[in-house]
Amino acid sequence: MKSRVLGDWKIVLAALAFAFSLALVPGSNAHAQLSVSEMVVDMTAPDDRKDLIVTNTGDDTMYVAVEIKEYINPGMPNQSEITHRTPDETGLLVSPSKMVLGAGERAVVRMAVIERPDAADRVFQVTVKPVLGEEEAQTTMIRLLVAYGVLVIVRPEDLNPNISVQRNGQTLFVENHGNTMVELAHGKQCDASGATCSDLPSKRVYPGGTWQIDLAYDTPAEFRVTSGGETEVRTY
Repeated sequence: MKSRVLGDWKIVLAALAFAFSLALVPGSNAHAQLSVSEMVVDMTAPDDRKDLIVTNTGDDTMYVAVEIKEYINPGMPNQSEITHRTPDETGLLVSPSKMVLGAGERAVVRMAVIERPDAADRVFQVTVKPVLGEEEAQTTMIRLLVAYGVLVIVRPEDLNPNISVQRNGQTLFVENHGNTMVELAHGKQCDASGATCSDLPSKRVYPGGTWQIDLAYDTPAEFRVTSGGETEVRTY
């Protein structure tokens, strides 16, 4: 199944889990445990470098691979994914691509912007995943390997965050006319008495993208709107 940037924030941040059942031998199993320091990396100028800390929290030596792919038309119905072969193609250097971590060891995956996009954000997924070593691949045990898909957003040098929000009764329609992603988060709406309040879903709206949300009441809805490190509370 193709992974998507579009959708619930929790879906974007969810870990990508892969189970490799080498042989079903009762009583013989092992668990490789991996953690990463961040699930979303925002590369907004002038910050051209970010470090991702990868930790082996398990008891065994872990072999780790780092892969990168780009989302084309992120958040759109025609969203697709491509895998680049060189940093010149991505404009983003991610290193190293492989590492070996002993029990409890940590390592740094460095990300550096080589060239910023001109027109709009470039959106990537950096996958950090354990892989089986040669000896492990030959053993007869069940091993659960969990990988993480880290969302990386590389923004243009000159940002133009520009969203329009229209409201028609209990329907809110958001459209991004700018060149960079805008996030609406921590939404909240209360009924007319103010006694009953509910949280509203969060959403990343990418350039050219739209979002429609149905509200429970006719009362104002409040969101924290963030783009390029700037955050403000807006009521619609």
